[in-house]
Amino acid sequence: MTDSTEDSVAAEHLEFLAGKLRAGELAFFCGAGISMAPPSRLPSWRELAEGIATALSDDDSAAHLQHLLDAGLRPDVIMQILLEVLGEQALGGLSVLDSKVPNTTHRMIARLARDGGLRHVLTTNFDCLIEIACEEIGVPVRVIVTHADFAAPAGPDDRLTLYKLHGTIERPDTLVADLTGIVRGLDVVKADRVGRLLATYHMLFLGYSGQDFAVNADYLMLEQAHQGAPGFTWNLRHGESDGVLTSLLELYGDRAVVTRGDLPDFLVEWGARAGVAFSEPASPPEGDGPSLVTGLRGWAEGLSDRDRRFGLGRLCLYSGLWDDALEIMRVFYRQAADAMEPRDLALASYYVAHAYERLHAFERTPASQISGDVLIRIDNAESLFKRLGDRRMLGLSYLTRARYLGQDPERARLALRYYQLADEELLAVDDSATRAELLNDIAEQMPFERLDDLVDALRVAGEALDLARVHGDLRQMARSASVTGDVQLQLGRVAEAAAAQADAVRWSRVLADPAALQLALQRRGLSLLRLRDWAAARTAYAEGVELAERLGLFARQATSLTGLGMAEEQLGELDAADRHYGDAALMSLLRRSALPFGNAEHGRARVAELAGRPEAAKFHALNVLYSCEDANWPSYTQAIGVLRSATGRLLQIRYADD
Repeated sequence: MTDSTEDSVAAEHLEFLAGKLRAGELAFFCGAGISMAPPSRLPSWRELAEGIATALSDDDSAAHLQHLLDAGLRPDVIMQILLEVLGEQALGGLSVLDSKVPNTTHRMIARLARDGGLRHVLTTNFDCLIEIACEEIGVPVRVIVTHADFAAPAGPDDRLTLYKLHGTIERPDTLVADLTGIVRGLDVVKADRVGRLLATYHMLFLGYSGQDFAVNADYLMLEQAHQGAPGFTWNLRHGESDGVLTSLLELYGDRAVVTRGDLPDFLVEWGARAGVAFSEPASPPEGDGPSLVTGLRGWAEGLSDRDRRFGLGRLCLYSGLWDDALEIMRVFYRQAADAMEPRDLALASYYVAHAYERLHAFERTPASQISGDVLIRIDNAESLFKRLGDRRMLGLSYLTRARYLGQDPERARLALRYYQLADEELLAVDDSATRAELLNDIAEQMPFERLDDLVDALRVAGEALDLARVHGDLRQMARSASVTGDVQLQLGRVAEAAAAQADAVRWSRVLADPAALQLALQRRGLSLLRLRDWAAARTAYAEGVELAERLGLFARQATSLTGLGMAEEQLGELDAADRHYGDAALMSLLRRSALPFGNAEHGRARVAELAGRPEAAKFHALNVLYSCEDANWPSYTQAIGVLRSATGRLLQIRYADD
């Protein structure tokens, strides 16, 4: 692995790439970064996401929009939700990528094809700017975009072959625009073609961040092809992190090189070394590429007010912005009632109930304030969906009722009945995608009291993960991994638990789901404690504390504070551990949570004993004993040992004084 930061190393590697080009052994892989420079000015992935969300909002939803932008959803996640809400209309938002004005990078690629022998370029871009740049100087291009194109025999060809892995803006039916496509990975035909190219050519990556690897680690087949592959060069902008490449760089060793340089300058400089000088076309097209704001606003104006509001509400629900979603869906409900539109009334009733249930689940709204409203809304939704014959949404309504009821231990049996009803409806319409969500709910609510319970929970979570993978549902994959890790830890399979929780953390980050991320970090922290990786546990718990505080999840915050204290205690950071144990104890005391309070006080007792403060150790140990009467509780029995030790130490001090 080489990081070409020294001029001599960089120059030597540029000569290496030039030799590969002359020998016909170099291919390019291009990402969105090649189209961002003027005059093309296509948006970055992040700018596109923010632009789509902004286009859906109006003056009345400005506050909701800001919360949504702060959540940081990926554009492929946004597109996944909008495709569910709007259908193919959602793809109209991508029309802003239909620029007709190539920039220097596109034109340099065309010249390398004409004068340097470049024959293969792979891209995830939808735009047609490489094709346009080639047309300007008379370079013939063979575009591979459909399934049939990729399946056709390659054969010898002197033309530049452009492989558009995510489709082309000219053919909306070919676009891979949502997250599910990345999760599922390349289909067999595309994967075979990409694998053969990787096995034949040294690959130069330009303008590609590699963020897809956070979703699907081997999305481009680089891991699978590494044994026989010539290797790759990955060019990054100055200051851009290479963190997503760490495992690939280790895997490829000296065959993998990271260069740094901004486009188009990097490509122009290298092209000159390869004997291909750049010159502007005689009569380049005038003007810049499309305006992001203008283009997306025009698309959004073609949507109904109903679709814009419903789309924004669904995005807020997906982002965990339950308060925003509730407010938007209430307005949606009033509009549906005024229009006497039964389906929209049913949808609004369901989503209002869903938002209420989530607020209650995340400790944001007491049951006493919402109980009646939740059940009335669910009753309305179930009644309307039955009348409409929509068994899928009826199943989801049963699922929401089951979740709400399941939060009360006294109604657990009734909740199980509604889970069964939901499963019957989803099976009837063969909705295996939503069944993954249902199975995760069931796995999360299973009691972990016996070995059989744990085995059943592991089986159910595994089934949910399999279904989620098939449907490319990263949210349910993250939930399944989190539950699986929790169960594995209960079974004593600590390494497997830590690995599963690492997946849950990684996928929750991709989804920008702070609540799921917080829980995954908390569970991963416990696995890391069991592995005695104190520093990594401290890092996980510290982030978990921060997220829980931001989300107002006080019970989780107390749990993460206790875990943070345990990691710091093992690292010898006793003052920090005592402070965090104390914060956890106070939060638990205010919430009258005996077990979390006892665990935190037990930590304080241990720290006091280690710090040579027997009086404080005795005090905190007694707090543990007073907080719980269960003599089989680990903290209770361990606190007795601390109490005996502290009492013995105090007696020694007293006798010594006498």
